[in-house]
Amino acid sequence: MEKLENITNYRENSCEIHHIVEYDGNMVLESLLQEITPLINFFDKYTNKVKLDVKSLLKYALENEYEVCEYIVQHLEKYVESSEILGVVIKGDVKGRKMSHYIKIVSTFRDSEEALDISEEFDTDIYKNPLSNRILVFSIFK
Repeated sequence: MEKLENITNYRENSCEIHHIVEYDGNMVLESLLQEITPLINFFDKYTNKVKLDVKSLLKYALENEYEVCEYIVQHLEKYVESSEILGVVIKGDVKGRKMSHYIKIVSTFRDSEEALDISEEFDTDIYKNPLSNRILVFSIFK
């Protein structure tokens, strides 16, 4: 469990995570990490705007998680560089007692009309695909 805590504190790059997995030798953990690789790579690219809760993503694994993560990255990349987006938090979560696992995306925007338009466009864009049934998007305006 200590190795999992180290992964949660991951800040440098994905090589650090793979080193921890090799050291630990836990094949299940390695498999779970491979499922969220698209999000890890996205985090590496946008460290200044994106926070990734690796521990929660591993804890609340999804069916077709790799595809869901790829889908999220594909859509978030269109928006994350906008100056209207202050930050994005991506984490795993569970909804109520039904144990429906999902990935939660919380985006923080500037409080402006343009930011509202971007938020609405992102929501509409991401919910078009059946993979989105495991994604919840929240927007915060500051």
